[in-house]
Amino acid sequence: DSARFDEQEKRLIIPLGEEFHPFYGFARRVYVNGADTYIEGVRLYKQFVRLSFRLRRVPFDEYDVWVMSDVCGISTQTFEPIPGAFLHELRPKEDLYECILPRQTDKCDLRVVIKERSSPNPGQDIEIPIGESIRDNRYDWNSPELADIYAYVDVAKEITVVQIIE
Repeated sequence: DSARFDEQEKRLIIPLGEEFHPFYGFARRVYVNGADTYIEGVRLYKQFVRLSFRLRRVPFDEYDVWVMSDVCGISTQTFEPIPGAFLHELRPKEDLYECILPRQTDKCDLRVVIKERSSPNPGQDIEIPIGESIRDNRYDWNSPELADIYAYVDVAKEITVVQIIE
């Protein structure tokens, strides 16, 4: 139900179908020249994003919603994104969809996929490149602490409005 820790490579990997969990971290190289070493002012930084969005005018009566990306985890030493397949099905709370994602790359392929339940043809899926809208809003995936993202997606008009929540 959560990210798998790869002890050898010091990274958290999200199994396909799962979502990331809140992860805070601090990293600093410390050179020790004695028995006692202290680090003052340690602050843990948010290394995940809560992506929340509402869908409007979906052309299907019954559908499933997935989030997919080409980032599947995070280094626990550098907090850099780990390339790989991420796919997670979302369940709405009222009409709000939410997913917790690890830090992404500036050029990540982050998408919302809407699949019609009754469609025998998977070509009928609607893919919304939400990563592009996030990039257009100049989201900083390299910030020490990540902000959350809220989006409004009008599927019929192919409009995605993104708001960064500091």
